[in-house]
This record gives sequence, structure tokens and C-alpha cells, in this order.
Amino acid sequence: MKIKKYSIMTLCVFVSILVILNGVIAQDDSVSLPGKAADSFKCKIDFTVAYIESLSSLGANLSSYSDRLKADVAQLDSLISAGNRSAFKDFVKNFLEPDFKSTREAEHQWRKDNYRNLTKEQKTSLRASYKESKAVFEDCQKKTLFEHGNQRVELFEKILTQYKERTDRFASKGLNPEGMNKVLEDAKTQVVEPLRSAIDSTNDSQTLKNILRKYCLFNGCKNGVNYHLAARFEMERLSATLNYLKEKLNTSEFNAKFSEVESNLNVAKGILSEVASAQYNDNGKQIFNKIKSSYEILKNINREEKEKQNLLNKEENKTS
Repeated sequence: MKIKKYSIMTLCVFVSILVILNGVIAQDDSVSLPGKAADSFKCKIDFTVAYIESLSSLGANLSSYSDRLKADVAQLDSLISAGNRSAFKDFVKNFLEPDFKSTREAEHQWRKDNYRNLTKEQKTSLRASYKESKAVFEDCQKKTLFEHGNQRVELFEKILTQYKERTDRFASKGLNPEGMNKVLEDAKTQVVEPLRSAIDSTNDSQTLKNILRKYCLFNGCKNGVNYHLAARFEMERLSATLNYLKEKLNTSEFNAKFSEVESNLNVAKGILSEVASAQYNDNGKQIFNKIKSSYEILKNINREEKEKQNLLNKEENKTS
């Protein structure tokens, strides 16, 4: 009996592709730079502490609030050194922001109770001190935001370089990288280049804040441009793998499974098309479920082919 065999080269390449696919399905997480976020908070803390000191010179007893904010700076530095992004976010939400709020309320209450009793000279001095501190804050904030923006551009470029390296590894296995390369090129033109250009063309801290909220490589902009790089790239990579396998495994045995992968990817692309540049809600989970399902199907085909090849080898050994 003649046993049908796939070429060893085809099978080896096929296995290599699935090995590369294994465990690298990325999610569209937001990209943040907590170190620079901490610098921005420090600008605000310095400004707030300076204003408290101005009020204290006029008799206000608010030193406990400035002491608390100074302690917050030390905690921010500790969290950044530890590289704990989650703990940093929790600290800002549960401690730093409430500390700012209670300080603002205390300042407001003191002014309400005491401002009318200040002399004209004291009021003039307080306004001048506030104006000076505010100017220092604006310069600090602008510098921090500008550095943050440039670092974000550098980070985005580094991420795209890493994705390009993965694309080239796939291409070296015989896959068509055209779809993946198009995703990376569009990421440059729709996110990285506009972000760089916008940063270079402004010198205003509020505008810089808005710019940093506008362009996101993944899914981090609430009201901006979310490119959803991971989802776009994974779908093109799976499409390229699917097309390669349909060509190399030219048999009707896998037609149903290939069709299921195709259907999954079409559904995922349709959902992403509706999302466009908005943030995900539950639709993000739907997209990645389809992506993961497609990957599992291809992985199962790989397992079946390996088992088949093992059987063929055993049959060959028996007849030799």
C-alpha cells in the first residue's frame, strides 16, 4: 500500500511557524510611562506646597497637608523604583488624589475664613507669591510633558521595531508578510508621526496634555485615536499563517477547520472595523476570543499533523 506523505521540509516549516505563534498573542493594553506621570504629580505637589507656605506666613496652620504631600513624593519615588505599575495607579487613585482634594478644601476654607481680615499688603503679597509659584509650576509641567511626549514617541518606535523583527522572522519561514508590514506602516502614519509632529509644534502645557491623550498605539486613549496594534497585527499574522497552510497542506481534510479560522478572523475584523479608533468595551474581548480560537484551531491542526507523521514513520519502519 502506498502511503501519502508530506515533505519533511513542509512539515518542519509548519511546526516552526506554530512554535513561533505559541504564547505570543498580545492584548491591546495601554502604554503608559509612570515615571513621567510621577514627575507631573511632583510639579503639582511643589506648587501646592509653595502655596501652603505662603498661607502659613500669614498665619494658616496647614503644615500637616504639606507634610502629607511631601510624604507622597517619597512614596511615588519608591513605587517608580520598584517598577510596580499597578501599585502606582492604586496609590494615585486611593491616596494622592484624595490628599490633593483634602488640601484644596483646607486651603479654600482658610481663605473663606481669613482672607477678608488680611491687610492690603498681605493680599498683594499673597497674589504675587501665587503668581510666581504658578509660573514655576507651568514651566515644570511643560518640561515634564514635553519629555513625556518624546519618550512616548521613542517607546512607540521601539515597539514597532520589535513587531517588525517578529514579522521578519515569520517571513523567513515562507509566510507573506505584506499584511503585517501594512499594519506597522499604518501605525507610523496614523499614530507615531502625528504624535511627534504635534509635540514639536506646541509650547503650551495644556495642549501637550491633550496631545498625549489623543494618540495611542494600543487602547489607552479614552477620547482619542486608538490604533489597536496588537489586534490588527495578530489578525494579519494568523491570516498569513492560514494562507500558507492552505497552500502547503493541499487536502480537503482541513477545509472545515480552515473555513472556521477564516470566519473567526472575518468576524474579528468586522468588530474592529466598527470599533475604529474608539476604546474597546466588551467588543475587545470578542475580538481576542476570535483570535485565540483561530490560534487554537491552527495549533490542533499542527498536533494532528505531527501525530500523522509519527504514524507514517512507524509504518515506514515496519516496511523497511
